[in-house]
Amino acid sequence: MRLDTVKIIFGPNDRLKKYLAVFKPIFWELLSENKVVCLLSFSLLILASLINVTLPYLFKNVLDSLNTQESIYSIFYAIAFYSIIWILNNFSPIIKEFFISVIKQKFSLHLIHRTLSHIFNLSFYQYIDYSVGKFSNLFVKAKNSIPPIFWTTFFIVIPLVLEIFIVTLILLMTYPIFYAFLLLTSFLLIFSFAFYTTKLALKAREKANIKDMETDSTIHDWIMNYEAVKLFDIKKQIMERADVILKERALSEINVQKIYDFLLFAQASILGLCFTMITAILGYYVYTRELKFSDFILIHGYLTLFINPINALGFVLSDLKKSIIDLKQLLDFFLMTNQEEKITSVKLLSQPLRIDFINASFHYDKKVILNDVSFTLEAGKITGLIGESGIGKSTIMMLILKLRKLCSGEILINGNNISDISQEEIARLFNIIPQNTSIFNDTIYNNVLISNSSSDFKKVKEAVELACLSNSIDSMHDQYKTVAAERGMKLSGGEKQRVSIARFFLKDSLNCLIDEHTNSLDTDVKNIIQSNIHAFITGKTSLIISHDYSILQNANRVLELRNGKISIIK
Repeated sequence: MRLDTVKIIFGPNDRLKKYLAVFKPIFWELLSENKVVCLLSFSLLILASLINVTLPYLFKNVLDSLNTQESIYSIFYAIAFYSIIWILNNFSPIIKEFFISVIKQKFSLHLIHRTLSHIFNLSFYQYIDYSVGKFSNLFVKAKNSIPPIFWTTFFIVIPLVLEIFIVTLILLMTYPIFYAFLLLTSFLLIFSFAFYTTKLALKAREKANIKDMETDSTIHDWIMNYEAVKLFDIKKQIMERADVILKERALSEINVQKIYDFLLFAQASILGLCFTMITAILGYYVYTRELKFSDFILIHGYLTLFINPINALGFVLSDLKKSIIDLKQLLDFFLMTNQEEKITSVKLLSQPLRIDFINASFHYDKKVILNDVSFTLEAGKITGLIGESGIGKSTIMMLILKLRKLCSGEILINGNNISDISQEEIARLFNIIPQNTSIFNDTIYNNVLISNSSSDFKKVKEAVELACLSNSIDSMHDQYKTVAAERGMKLSGGEKQRVSIARFFLKDSLNCLIDEHTNSLDTDVKNIIQSNIHAFITGKTSLIISHDYSILQNANRVLELRNGKISIIK
């Protein structure tokens, strides 16, 4: 691929260097993990190319043996050798395809794993700015679009160039330079045209990819909000909007296809012209006896040998261009780094922690949550936080968990700035009951287990009983093996909340953050769980967030959040 084409796709040199810095370790890691398979595949590729270009030459020898009336043994050996090579030529693609498919699958697996890992390395703000639908689109590209780059480059383009080079050498050694020049010029003309038309196709492809990602993101959002669509009866409005965005995506894809079809038509015309010209010239020289009939068969055989691959070159290059653009989008994603995480991280002992907010300010756009406030969560004490619904109480918990970042001021944990503590360390230190419960499309047992994966069934069952969830689970057909469905759609609101509370009891951390944990609970169940939680968190650093003061009766101290300020009311 020409340098200007590379710059069109990847941008200026400094940007290209960044892409290479990201991609090179991924590529070399894959090769190092699959050395044997890669070596075998590349060896078979070279062997297959040699066999492929040998066939027309062996066929010429068979014809020459028949025409010169050599001994029956010479003719037999020539035919036998030609037949063996022909059989090998038919078997080699099957064997080569097996090894290639192994590499393709491993590369897809590697990229998907890398993409998923990178998503979880992003900051919370980067995550919410990049919609889930776009993440899903990236997985599709990692699985289906990126591997063709290597398939096309290493197993189609490189073998084709290698075979043309070998054929050129054979013709130079066997015939006057004119014939090699004639064949090579035709191939170079077609290659040059294919590369020259890259600019036009790339721009259209990139626009279509953007539209495709936006459409996937929107449709994914609709599906994730299935219940809302049903409850508010907005299916008609959604389908009308779907018609619009799907038509826009279809038009962008049709535009790309028009350009590709035009380029393929032009390429086929050039190929047909070259084929006709070479055939006519060869026919003329056979007629004038400057070439034998077997020479015509050989040179024409090499021409027809490359007709199909070169004719498919337009399709191959269009796929390659699309894959390269997809790779660019994936590399752009990999270049997104979590600037909030530091390379080194403070490690803290598992003990009740003191948490200090010092001159802390935080706001969402124009909505002020904290306005230059200072307060402390004492080690080993229970602190309550009360305030009106929607005032931003949960944000304080998110700030401690590093899912939000202060606009100014600082948060100290045992005297260490929270920015010096990694997200993983925070997750290890704190036990939580969030306001909104995340339920995975997995069994109830596994959904509870995520807070402490080393626990056994006995401990999970104890946690479930403390959360008053055991009766609900026992009434289910598959009990603990019941699959909760996506976003826990098979569970009631109260059951989801009690799954979250069971997770809390399963993880015996000395620092607890609890947010509106009784919203979906019946009064009787709420009282039992309240009692169990109080016994569980006594002696631990705990923050309980609620809009209901009665929930905070057992707190050592109660803070109130109002108009961005914190005041002590108990």
